[in-house]
Amino acid sequence: MTNEEILKAAQANTEKDGEAEKAVLRRAVVLGSIVCVVICMITYVIKALKHKVDFVEFAIILMFEGSINAYYGKKCHVKRKLIVGIVELIVGMFFFLLFLGVMLS
Repeated sequence: MTNEEILKAAQANTEKDGEAEKAVLRRAVVLGSIVCVVICMITYVIKALKHKVDFVEFAIILMFEGSINAYYGKKCHVKRKLIVGIVELIVGMFFFLLFLGVMLS
């Protein structure tokens, strides 16, 4: 192989990797959006039943970002994003459980 052929092959792989990464990011955003919609629907139903102060905004934001980062980190093998996503999901779940505790008490 000549240097030009090697360079073309490397550029082709880079373009494919970039497209694959974009596809994973799009799927991550869709997954995060679905999580947010489900959480919002649950909170609105509970708010309709009980009128109390809640912490759900924190839960929605953290779980949205966490699901995107965790999915992206897992699929693209980016450990930092995966760890950040897992931490955001855990903290978001804490706030969601806190919200449920306040609403159901």
